[in-house]
Amino acid sequence: MGAQAFVAQQTGAAMTQDQWRAVVGERIARHTRVGRLDAGVLQIKVSSSSWCAELAFLKSELLEKLRRAGREVKDLRFVVSQGAAQPKPARARRVEPVMPAIELPAELVARLEKVTDPNLRAAIAEAALHSLRMQAFKKQ
Repeated sequence: MGAQAFVAQQTGAAMTQDQWRAVVGERIARHTRVGRLDAGVLQIKVSSSSWCAELAFLKSELLEKLRRAGREVKDLRFVVSQGAAQPKPARARRVEPVMPAIELPAELVARLEKVTDPNLRAAIAEAALHSLRMQAFKKQ
């Protein structure tokens, strides 16, 4: 018996969380836990009252999915419960790439000195540095 099956058996849950997830999908399963099935009424523990309201709109669709999965459920009862929400999986932190230090080649510096407009000269130098850094970064 797997860990989830054991927990379901001990808590009286009608199915494991993985079985529930397979029926309702990840988005709903992340905010709910399955409770007991009593006289055809399945209790669903929900993370918040707003989720209760959303699931109430989806009730007939959820019941149909449960029936197609072979579950004999006549009705759903949603109950707000602190332990219903699953923690979100940790997202990997984005690591900014380190751009290599690059200097303009002497030949380009000499050509830039011939550009009379200082703003244009600075823009060309900045674009050239960016291009050279990107080329060096791609080679890493």
